[in-house]
Amino acid sequence: METGAIPIGYDPRGMSVFIATPALLYGVVALIWKWKEPLVRDAAISVALALVPLLLYFNTGYWQFGHRFSMDYLAAAMLLVMIGMGPRPSRLALTLIWLSVLIQFAGLWLPPTPIPEWITGTVA
Repeated sequence: METGAIPIGYDPRGMSVFIATPALLYGVVALIWKWKEPLVRDAAISVALALVPLLLYFNTGYWQFGHRFSMDYLAAAMLLVMIGMGPRPSRLALTLIWLSVLIQFAGLWLPPTPIPEWITGTVA
């Protein structure tokens, strides 16, 4: 690779779940605008409880695309997303859904970005 070139790919050690699946931002919308609804509070509490052991345990999952351990709280997060989108998803919501699908599909085909030598400790 030539010097100064920016490789197109992803970090194989993981990435933000919001980068890998931008439609999940509607879960945050539900938390902000509909917090007083019991279903939103209960879903948020279940996400928080599932995150406690995940945030206290460090494991990258080796090579992955996105956040590997999101399956532990994804069902409750999807409930928040649906509430945040409302009964008729807007064009922005539909765009973010399709963008999420395309990003996940691209994750299957894009090569991981090489890990820099200064991180792996192989710099002479």
